[in-house]
Amino acid sequence: MSLNLSPRQQRAQESLAAALQRHFFVRLHGQPSRGKSTILHTLHGQTGGIFLSARDYVEAGLTRDPMAVEESFFTFLFAKLIERTQEYIYLNDFSALLRPSTGEANPRPGYMELAIKAILGAAITRGKKLVFGENSIESAELGRRSLGIEVQALGTEDYSFLGTRWMGQDAAKSIDFAQVYRFAPRLDLHQFYRACLQAFGRKDIGTAGLIEQLRGECLPSNVELSNMAPVDLRLLEGIEEVVRGLAAQVVLPLENDQAVEEFSLRPKRGVLITGPPGTGKTTVGRALAHRLKGKFLSIDATVLSPLGDCRAAMDAVIHRAFASSPAVLFIDDADALFADAPLGACRYLLARLDGLESEMGNGIALVVTARNANRLPAALIESGRIESWLETRLPDTMSRGRIFQEQLATLGESLRRVEPQPVLAASEGFSGADIKSAVEEAKALFADDRLQNQPPRTPTEYLLGGVARVAQCRQRVSATTAEAASDILKA
Repeated sequence: MSLNLSPRQQRAQESLAAALQRHFFVRLHGQPSRGKSTILHTLHGQTGGIFLSARDYVEAGLTRDPMAVEESFFTFLFAKLIERTQEYIYLNDFSALLRPSTGEANPRPGYMELAIKAILGAAITRGKKLVFGENSIESAELGRRSLGIEVQALGTEDYSFLGTRWMGQDAAKSIDFAQVYRFAPRLDLHQFYRACLQAFGRKDIGTAGLIEQLRGECLPSNVELSNMAPVDLRLLEGIEEVVRGLAAQVVLPLENDQAVEEFSLRPKRGVLITGPPGTGKTTVGRALAHRLKGKFLSIDATVLSPLGDCRAAMDAVIHRAFASSPAVLFIDDADALFADAPLGACRYLLARLDGLESEMGNGIALVVTARNANRLPAALIESGRIESWLETRLPDTMSRGRIFQEQLATLGESLRRVEPQPVLAASEGFSGADIKSAVEEAKALFADDRLQNQPPRTPTEYLLGGVARVAQCRQRVSATTAEAASDILKA
């Protein structure tokens, strides 16, 4: 047994060695960052032979026509077959070598297949055994004539083995690696190595500390939290039912490992949050992003843009979500986004999620917000993915009072002392966003009076002036929207 290989890597190496006893051509394949190169180097150390990698391929093509990749490959490898006496030839990074020559832009499609067929025939004639390392099968000829050995994703035993090796025994003693694995079961070697390296020698890190490090620094979210104002789910006013629903249906299964194990919890496959504008739907998304960090990914207008490759952009986000699963995939204002997205975007998203779930297991909670559920694609509602429907509502009088208090608390003393009753009466029907805008307007009115050397008004008068401005803006927006709808109906 090699001391350098984790348990699953060791099993792959043993399977590869056994396959070489029976076959001329063997492929070691698997997702990137699973240790394929390490396994090949370990086996090469036992069998001897020639070991070729990306550097050798590049150096071989330096003096040749860059458009003649197939000739360079054949000439280079054929020379190795006839000049050397070693029985084994290892070709690492093989899929990276083939990819440029097998793409649609290649002016000679299929020519590399002829070169590979000739090489395989020459290898058999000369009694050579070829071992290929690749991420995916790029050659149909090689796929038909070789035996494939897959390097499995890291498991609990690998986390424990590698964690002890990379963190040091003292630090690793305080870690429950089974719990770390349940939190992030699809880490690759580079992600896990970064987390362990940062925890090296820290006896006080503990399981919770390592998980928090993974959540914040190693899992691949596509949301830049530094550009997003921090929000605490527990402090959101007026949408307590939505917060409780998300906490129980999404956050708890993602964070509370003990509850997950005891009650067999899983996050909901889909949660729909509907409600009027300004009632906190986007704020809920921001709160989830800050709470879940690397386990929160977003699909926005840049992904669903009709101007780019929408499906490729969605695939990239979906794969990152599954790499961090269990995780949340968030789509804000989905009714508006899908209305402008390329035809079939929603069906494609659902199909990809279903396909990856059947392949990799459950683990993605799709959280969708919408102003009007009737404008959402029928495919989303009828798919069966939406398992919970939550609704944000306009805050009642008590909630509006608390929101006003929170906003006014950030102001100077000269604007804080407000009489609540007239303000609450004037702001009937306001959303949380409207209240924030009203306070901003009051600040602007106060600053303008100061700059114009006008006699100061009372804080209540400034805030009522801000409320009036926001109410006027709401009326104009409502009138414009109604007029536009009327024009559409007439057309």
